[in-house]
Amino acid sequence: QQRSVDVRAGAYRANYDLLTGLPNRYHFSRRLRELIEESQREQSDFAIFFMDIDHFKHLNDQLGQGAGDVILTEFSARLEMAAKSTDLVARISGDEFVYVAHEVDDVIKADLLADKLKKQLQQPIEFAGQQHFLTLSMGIAMYPIDGDDAPALLYHSDQAMYAAKRAGRNRHFFFNEGMREQADSYLLIHQDLLRGLEAGEFELYYQPVLNVETENVDICEALIRWNHPKNGLVMPDKFIPVAERTGAIREIGNWAFSQACRDIRSFSEGDINVKIAINHSISEYYSTRAFERWKRILSENFVTGDRFIFEIPEALLMDKKSVRMNVVTAMRKMGVQFAIDDFGTGHSAINYLRNYPADILKIDSSLIQGMKNNPKDRTLVEVVLTLAKSLGKVVVAEGVETQAVAEQLKELDCHYLQGNWLLEPKPINRLIPYLHQHMFELEERTSHS
Repeated sequence: QQRSVDVRAGAYRANYDLLTGLPNRYHFSRRLRELIEESQREQSDFAIFFMDIDHFKHLNDQLGQGAGDVILTEFSARLEMAAKSTDLVARISGDEFVYVAHEVDDVIKADLLADKLKKQLQQPIEFAGQQHFLTLSMGIAMYPIDGDDAPALLYHSDQAMYAAKRAGRNRHFFFNEGMREQADSYLLIHQDLLRGLEAGEFELYYQPVLNVETENVDICEALIRWNHPKNGLVMPDKFIPVAERTGAIREIGNWAFSQACRDIRSFSEGDINVKIAINHSISEYYSTRAFERWKRILSENFVTGDRFIFEIPEALLMDKKSVRMNVVTAMRKMGVQFAIDDFGTGHSAINYLRNYPADILKIDSSLIQGMKNNPKDRTLVEVVLTLAKSLGKVVVAEGVETQAVAEQLKELDCHYLQGNWLLEPKPINRLIPYLHQHMFELEERTSHS
């Protein structure tokens, strides 16, 4: 009996958002595919509305912990109340929701419904004795004219929503031909990404992280590269944003983590004991399935979690949603450490940092590179180091490009240094000989001291 309860609970977590009770992206995508099949049989049309709460992160930061949950829960309840029994409603991620109106078969009806939804959803929400007014950015795509499959419809409505945001927020846009050109180019890159994964064109490069006290390399950060047959070596800033927007990021992330597990064994076989720092898409932390997927990848490769550091952006630090924290907590129980990436450029409150289960702070490279000529940047770095030490956190300075900056950081007792001053990122077969040479030279210096 307990097993059946556990199975039902697991099925619920896999298909529904734990905070709002709405279908999650996985369940919604399946329902949307079923609706498309039904519409094809009945030769009927429908509209999909992609919604984003304007300035949600600012509201969450301003009002404090718990405000975001109240806003999202109330917003979800209103959305469900507005929906007919034939409509689909889901929370896709964070403050993004979708609404599929099954009986809205032309743009006039869709336009009227968009105005009606905004009026209902923008009613003030009460929190801590005050009323707070929301505005929405909304994108609309029509089936089948704007797409005849689930990924295209979701992506096109998402494109229209971002166009509404760029135009000043608090409005709704329909997907149009101008957006289609950009969307088509993104979808082509999306298809090329999946083809590249299948063809084995991706590779992990590694950049060593130097322990200032021992001079050992204790950590290597994994950085993905695309060896494109026509475009040569493609850096992640050229394709990761597209992968995020088109949904290919999960496949890329799974490949990268699996490859990092295989590379852990290569490091060990070379008598090199390092942790690998790796980034996962922030969207993964919304998914209750992420932990199971990462756990399976570790198990399949016979690697333990304590060989990894997961780097997460400051945005995650500010958002204590239950699903995200559950994923972080579960991975920490498996031995994974967590690092806050690009620290010092966001708006993290100290109380969030104090309570968040992060082991490492990585000071943003812009602050590190500014230390040489900007006293204010040096002061900020000192403040971060002081704060980190008082909280028992380890600090990594990334983007160290010169000996002069490295010496300044050593004077400030920074724990770890990372950057091209030490070594630019290299594939593992070129990095291992460097690490062997580094260990040899360190042993030589130690023996002669």
